[in-house]
Amino acid sequence: MGVSGCSGSVALQLSGAMGKGTVAVIEFRNACFGYGDRPVLTDVTLTLEAGRFYVLSGPSGAGKTTFLRLCTLEALPDSGEVLFFGDAARAIDRDGVALLRRRMGTVHQDCKFLDHLSVRRNIALPLEIAGRAGPAQEADIDDLLGWVDLTDRAEALPPQLSGGERQRAALARAVMLSPDVLIADEPTGNIDRDMALRILSLLVELNRLGRTILIATHDLELIRAAKAQVSAQMLRLTGGTIAQAAA
Repeated sequence: MGVSGCSGSVALQLSGAMGKGTVAVIEFRNACFGYGDRPVLTDVTLTLEAGRFYVLSGPSGAGKTTFLRLCTLEALPDSGEVLFFGDAARAIDRDGVALLRRRMGTVHQDCKFLDHLSVRRNIALPLEIAGRAGPAQEADIDDLLGWVDLTDRAEALPPQLSGGERQRAALARAVMLSPDVLIADEPTGNIDRDMALRILSLLVELNRLGRTILIATHDLELIRAAKAQVSAQMLRLTGGTIAQAAA
C-alpha cells in the first residue's frame, strides 16, 4: 500500500479495489438476532455492494452496533444467513475468519487502543498480527500518519490524544492493510464539528478510491454532509428492520 500526502490534499493508491456495484460484499438473507428473549434484528435482508458508501441511521438502542457486529463476524445471526463475498458466515472456519477480517477495516466507538503503545505502534498492529511488519512497511506507516495529520503525534500514547486525534488514528489503523471494506461505528461521536467533517472527508476519499464504506451514526448533521459529498445509500434501522431511507 502506498499513501502520500501534501498540504491541503492527499493522494492514495490502494491496491485491489473492486468495481463499484459488481460484487456483493456483505449480504443479509432473512437474518435475525436477539439477546435472550429480546429481539434486536428481525428478518433483515440487505446487500452491501462493492464500492458503495452506506450510512446507517436509527435511534439510540435500535441495534446499529449489533448490526455492525454481524457485519464484522463478531456475532452470527440466530437464524437466516449473512454472507461475505458469497460465503456463508457459518461455513467460514477460524482461519477463514482471520483472512476475511484482513479485508475489512473497523473503527469502533471506543477505538480499542493499547494504551501502553505509541500511536505509531497501534497503527502498525494490523501488520504485526498479519505477520507483515518490517522495515519495508515503515514508509507506509509514515504516509498514513501524514494522511490523518498525526505525524507530530506518532510517539504519543493514546491517553494523550484528543478525541479527534484518536478517531483519526483509529481510521489509519483500520486502513493499514488496504481493506476492501471499512466499517465505522459512530466515527464522529464526541468530537467537534470541524473534526467530524475532517473524518467524513477521509472516508469519502477512501470510497472514491473504490472502498466500500459503511458508517453507523445518529448524527443528522453528518448525514446531511455525507449526502452533499458523495452518492451515499441511506439506510434506516427501526423496529428491528432495515429499509432504504429517502435520498
